[in-house]
Amino acid sequence: MISTSPAQHPVLREVLDDGWRFGPLQPVEGLVGLAAAAGSNRDEAETHFRSALAFVDEVGHRLGKPAVQKWYAWMLARCT
Repeated sequence: MISTSPAQHPVLREVLDDGWRFGPLQPVEGLVGLAAAAGSNRDEAETHFRSALAFVDEVGHRLGKPAVQKWYAWMLARCT
């Protein structure tokens, strides 16, 4: 299980801004979305998850898409 805290959001955002696109099994954008969701920032999390899904579709990353979808669904179920 991925563990993240709101404090990690700025660090992950910086990783994304530095040009890193993939983390372990999913795009960094999805990890940034997860961190934003953990910090109860639903709007920002949704933006990152949607961007991550568009990215994995664009590059054809078949392993990344289910991971992003899982955490996006987690956010939608818990942050409503």
